[in-house]
Formats: sequence, C-alpha cells, structure tokens
Amino acid sequence: MTEPPQAARRTTARDWLLLAGFLALPLGVGQIGRFPAEANQDWYDGLAQLAVKPPGWAFPVAWTLLFVLMAVAAWLVWRAAVAAGEPERARKPLLLWGLQLAVNFTWPFVFFGAQAPLLGLLVILLLFLLVALTARSFADLSRPAAWLLVPYLLWLTYAAVLNAGIVVLN
Repeated sequence: MTEPPQAARRTTARDWLLLAGFLALPLGVGQIGRFPAEANQDWYDGLAQLAVKPPGWAFPVAWTLLFVLMAVAAWLVWRAAVAAGEPERARKPLLLWGLQLAVNFTWPFVFFGAQAPLLGLLVILLLFLLVALTARSFADLSRPAAWLLVPYLLWLTYAAVLNAGIVVLN
C-alpha cells in the first residue's frame, strides 16, 4: 500500500516575509540598474540598433515581471527544501540564484555606465549560463521554480541578440 501524499506545508508569516525579501532583492537590483541606463540614454539612443528592438517602455515592464518570477522561483525552492526537512539542500541553488542576480546587477553598469557593448554581451552570455545552471539546480527541488526561470532565459536570449546587434552595427 502506498502512503498518502504529504500534506502541503502551511504558509507562515515567516514564509511571507521571506517572499518579500526575495522580491526586494531583484526589484532593488532593477531599480539601481536604471541609474546608469537613464544617465546614458542619449548615448544609447545614438547607437545603430536592430529593427527588432522593442519600444523603451517594454524593458521596465519585462524586467519587473522577470524579477518577480525569479523571486517566486527562489522562494519555492526554499519552501520545498524546508518542507522536505532539508533546508541545507536549498543552499547551492540559492547561491547560484544570488550569483546570477549579482551578474545581472553588473550589466547596466558595464553596458550603459562604461558604454561597453562588447563587454555587456559577454556579461549577458555569462548571465545566461548562470541562469541555466540555476534553473537546473532549482529543478532538483521544485520543477515549477525551474520553469519560472524559462521566460528569463528567453528574454536573455533576446537581449543577447539585441546587444550583439549593437556590437556589430557600431
């Protein structure tokens, strides 16, 4: 006879606070990253760009959604590890998550702040690799968490194409 599935762990006030923290980190990264982008908007607007570049308003909308998805994904991984009684299993996946977030943080400073599109492209490629490793690591604890990172990977692919276009055209 098989055992019934384990009851879902009840969400506590601590869980909601942790989710708020997971949300604050990437959203904060996004807000800080706006400074070099806004300060160098004239430079960016003067670059030759691919025709497939979205309108300017699309970037903050897309990034806000992606930051929320990555925060929820990290939270799900932490909850899954705690529910399994093995919170230490979340350590490596969440360290990867933090590392990709740190690399994500550097991109606007490299691309816009240093006005270095080629170096920015290298940062995006590294970021893509780190997010893919993070998603794979998340899948070991929570498949939904891993799937929440797929839009991020797709956006990074698109961003790499846009960034590469700028490198080639300028």
